[in-house]
Amino acid sequence: MIHNRDQLKAVSFLLRPKSIAIIGASSDPRKFSGAFLPNLVAAGFEGKIYPVNPKRSEILGFKCYPSVMQIPEDVDLACLVVPSPAIPEIMEECIKKGVKTALIITAGFGETGEEGKRVQIRIVETATKAGMRICGPNCEGVLSQVTPVDLTMFSKSVKPLLGEVAIVTQSGGIGEYLITHMSERGIGISHWISSGNEADLKLSDYVNYLVQDAHTKVISLFVEGIRDVEKFKEVASTAISEKKPIVVFKIGKSEKARTKAASHTGAVAGSDQIYDAFFRQYGIIRAHSLDEIFEISMALAWQPLPKGDGVGVICDSGGMACLTADAAEDVGLRLPNFSEKTLQKLRELLPEGLTIGNPLDLTALAAPADIAKSIEIIGKDKQVDAVVVTITWWSKEILAEVCEEIIKGMSNLDKPVLLTLAVVSIADPEFRELIRRVTGERIPLYIAPEKAVVAMKAMVSYQSFLKEHARKQMKIGDR
Repeated sequence: MIHNRDQLKAVSFLLRPKSIAIIGASSDPRKFSGAFLPNLVAAGFEGKIYPVNPKRSEILGFKCYPSVMQIPEDVDLACLVVPSPAIPEIMEECIKKGVKTALIITAGFGETGEEGKRVQIRIVETATKAGMRICGPNCEGVLSQVTPVDLTMFSKSVKPLLGEVAIVTQSGGIGEYLITHMSERGIGISHWISSGNEADLKLSDYVNYLVQDAHTKVISLFVEGIRDVEKFKEVASTAISEKKPIVVFKIGKSEKARTKAASHTGAVAGSDQIYDAFFRQYGIIRAHSLDEIFEISMALAWQPLPKGDGVGVICDSGGMACLTADAAEDVGLRLPNFSEKTLQKLRELLPEGLTIGNPLDLTALAAPADIAKSIEIIGKDKQVDAVVVTITWWSKEILAEVCEEIIKGMSNLDKPVLLTLAVVSIADPEFRELIRRVTGERIPLYIAPEKAVVAMKAMVSYQSFLKEHARKQMKIGDR
């Protein structure tokens, strides 16, 4: 493996600990230090939990220890939520205790200036010599739906779901956004790591672990800057071999954004053009908005890759059909002509008077079963590699019926199908059950057809990259 076992173990202790000490735990929910213990308990963590606070004897029914040294058993992970001046001394205690990995939530280190950097370097050097690894500082914690572990400070309005998308963010707030909106859309995660300053463990260490994690199919990253480019290249190469896609939203296109990124976590943002070329070279899929991170990841996690770039478009609105066709052409996807066999089957199925072609406008007259059957017919056309469907029914009852029929129709296909429900309001509680029903069947669901098209283009591009990479590897092997 490209990284030594110590680094992999360190991340494992972060995401799959058997015992956790929360140093600085508070019973006051108004303090950020008061969120970690309740969140960990609510997540259903089954290991040992040790709150540490010399001013309390117990918190939430857990015995509270005056220091980590007083904990009678081994500690895999120490989560530090104390003021920054206290961190060096507490880290010394963690080292003496034999803590495996430290998660330092506290800010006030490398991102604050030269003195903060010096303190941060000393902490890392001391911990590394003792064999202890560090996540952070200046981060928002970690969350694993697999273990489960929730060592984060934010209150979750929507419970995170278990899924196959892993997230690493160099911003805690961005991680909060992603998890909240993914949960609303029925998209689950395997793990989330807020990496903060990356004083010790780096982005490449986390990605390397996730590439080998059986619970993760797609790795999604929010990146301000990559601190260890050479190691990251090796990790990206491993991800290619494992056919595990990496989706990245990289900020810092403007000079002001790069400057802000540097002051936020101490990251060196670098030239956007260089990153763009780097991502293309290693098959890393670049998202261009926060929502694209999970909209692309959802498609990659749930659907088979298309064999080519030919897309069949089905809509129940002429305007949506034209819009989707334009969006597909804008990103470089083809809308091939259907075969005569496909056209004949559609004519036999659909009402007279419809113009049969690609894109296919079913109009509002189409029955729910006809929509599903059209997907199946078009999906079996040899000219079509993938299907994009947009539905604009206004009746919730009919929409639910349409979705049930689509679920049945997709069961007979081995090609990707992306669905847009253009009239669904994520904020409407009545739609939440419908969203969960569709996404529960691993059908990627979008709120606008352009978003589905962007996700489909990402799938096509990734498959094309894998084919080209395999071809090059064969050439190298033939030499």
